[in-house]
Amino acid sequence: MYMCPSLSDCVRYDETGRSCMHCDCRRPGHPHGQAWLNDVVIHSYLALLAHSYDAYVLPSFLGIRWQQSTPFVTREWMYTRVQMARHRWILMPLHVNGNHWALLVADVAAGTVGIADSVTSESTCTTFLALFKRYMAARAELTNELAEWTDTQYDMPQQQDTSSCGVLCLMAAEALLQSVPLSAVQPASAQLYRKYIQTRLIMNSRLYDSEGDAVCDLPFCQQPTGARITWTQCDQCDRWCHNCCCVRVRSASWQNKGFICDICQCGDIK
Repeated sequence: MYMCPSLSDCVRYDETGRSCMHCDCRRPGHPHGQAWLNDVVIHSYLALLAHSYDAYVLPSFLGIRWQQSTPFVTREWMYTRVQMARHRWILMPLHVNGNHWALLVADVAAGTVGIADSVTSESTCTTFLALFKRYMAARAELTNELAEWTDTQYDMPQQQDTSSCGVLCLMAAEALLQSVPLSAVQPASAQLYRKYIQTRLIMNSRLYDSEGDAVCDLPFCQQPTGARITWTQCDQCDRWCHNCCCVRVRSASWQNKGFICDICQCGDIK
């Protein structure tokens, strides 16, 4: 665990405020490589798309909570301050079994929800569509919006290797937001799209600004303000989190026990 008053210059932020470390460029999960995209790249690029189109992105960690939590989810994961009904789309990357990316797509105007998957699995669709509808029904009790959903089908070309699922997930998201049929997604172009993702993330990034940037890696970041914002690094995944967003950091005994962020406690560890 490492604490600091602000993040160093090695941290970049995309135009939406999400953090993305320079070191991600050197990790196997970065789009410039051949391995799976990691959650940092997936979420950063979806946030970039959502900033340009009328979409709201739920984090992949929420899907892990759906499968593990009792009760179903805690209040902070309900995003009660977000008016999802005002958006055209709700997107959510799904990290299936910890080794495959798919995309949950909710069409708000049509009231339909489906899954775009480059390795089609009936069990994945059945499981996550049921969990999404259960979550939205529970959330509607707090927000009075979007309680009812109907299943729909999103067919897309299937991947031709074992590592391009994350790339095809992002290709599907961009196609849908641009009203392009998913049949136009070409798995053979995955390597070129990796470079495209990398270029767009870099071009839309800037160095951390301690006065203007206030979004940490937790899905329910409180976006604190003030001249001095303190952060803590997770001992397990190295993500940076605001102290005010982390219950364990605020507890009296955190110094002796170390810090494990809420994301790692969900079990979705890179």
